[in-house]
Amino acid sequence: MTDWFIRQLWYDDNFGWTYIPSNGNSGGILTIWDSSRFDKLDERLGFNNITVSLSNRINGFQWELSNVYSPCEHERRTEFWQDMYEVRNWRTGPICITGDMNAVRASEERNRGVGDSRNTAMLNNFILEFELIDQPLIGGSFTWSINQPYFKFDRVWIEHKDFAQNVKLWWETLTYSGSASTRFFLKFRNLKHLIKPWKKQEYGHICRDKNELTTRIHELNILEETFTLLHNEMEERTSCKLKLRNIEAVEAKKRHLRSKQNDFRWGDSNTRYFHSMASAGKKRNTIAKIQFADDTLIFIDATVEEVRRIFIILAVFETITGLKLNLDKSTMISVGAGGVIEDLSR
Repeated sequence: MTDWFIRQLWYDDNFGWTYIPSNGNSGGILTIWDSSRFDKLDERLGFNNITVSLSNRINGFQWELSNVYSPCEHERRTEFWQDMYEVRNWRTGPICITGDMNAVRASEERNRGVGDSRNTAMLNNFILEFELIDQPLIGGSFTWSINQPYFKFDRVWIEHKDFAQNVKLWWETLTYSGSASTRFFLKFRNLKHLIKPWKKQEYGHICRDKNELTTRIHELNILEETFTLLHNEMEERTSCKLKLRNIEAVEAKKRHLRSKQNDFRWGDSNTRYFHSMASAGKKRNTIAKIQFADDTLIFIDATVEEVRRIFIILAVFETITGLKLNLDKSTMISVGAGGVIEDLSR
């Protein structure tokens, strides 16, 4: 963990932070505070919890912030609650405990089934013994539910030239009453309802458009083998190719961004990202041509269609420029494509 990484999460350069590293894929905790408003007096790194003693710079009010994440394993929860008692005894002043206790105070707080009664008892005893106040949940019956559809933010949207400006406009149009935290939460929660239509308009028809463009290009290529394309047909094909290239660039960017946030493990859902990234990298690293002085090497796929297309391009080049190719100094070299050369010679 570095200051650079924290700066990507925070809104300015006035911050302090402390953390407990993760153990594998779980257990990491990070606490950040506004250093322009609070001074850190002390800190305690406990068992799945971080407690920071802070002092308000304006009036000197001292309090503690405890950031917790209770283990999911039953055998480790007892150790967690024992350490929470040590946290409360470490400082006896005002304290704010935040995070995830992985516990409920009653079975009614669960959206299904009955939870761990022993863990519920530990939470209630802790609250009662230290006279803590359990803030009520506002806006819903549960903090989260696996039965609710989730909204997935795609990082490729950030690359869109209009996305940041649109988010700013959407944010300003959302107005709610209540405390600052309530207004922020409601805006953040309902922002997705404005992003979804924009996402559908910009990216919702990519697969369909890609198929239509590919089909149309193929139709014009077939037509060109029999007749000379009209000027408007050539312009249409060029336009289709440009649109198709833009779509492929967006898809490649999406795969690249996703691969940066996913670990590649063979056999899991990330495997397809690996293959997509490999294919995208292969396309980017392909050499189409090499020029040196007046010599040119052109690389194409080993298909009859590609070879014929390059000959058509060279013929058009001769017609337009008046320059003539020196066929005596031109050579065709095949790499594992002897059958293609044989077909062309017939």
